[in-house]
Amino acid sequence: IIKTLESTEDEDIMITFTTGQHHTLESTEDEDIMITFTTGQHHTLESTEDEDIMITFTTGQHHTLESTEDEDIMITFTTGQHHTLESTEDEDIMITFTAGQHHKDTRVYRRRRHNIYKDSMCIV
Repeated sequence: IIKTLESTEDEDIMITFTTGQHHTLESTEDEDIMITFTTGQHHTLESTEDEDIMITFTTGQHHTLESTEDEDIMITFTTGQHHTLESTEDEDIMITFTAGQHHKDTRVYRRRRHNIYKDSMCIV
């Protein structure tokens, strides 16, 4: 399953947990930048089967990725660096952002092992 998300260099990307915890990924003007959390931290965030992970754009659009104990969520940056959001071991989800370019597509790849695919909810 491939979801295409449009973002611009003027948007901040926020990852929000339903528990209320969140981290904002900020795009900068440098095209080969590393996207960083506003806290300046670069580490693994853990989600639980009780949390949904929401990617929210400052335009108000957002996509919710349902998190289960069977998925891993990886954020890969244009520099090749990545952060993994761990929830389970059976499903791998890769979210790739490209920053610094206006309306550059951001594709969300949801890949289940054993070729089982699961849709993510899209709320606009």
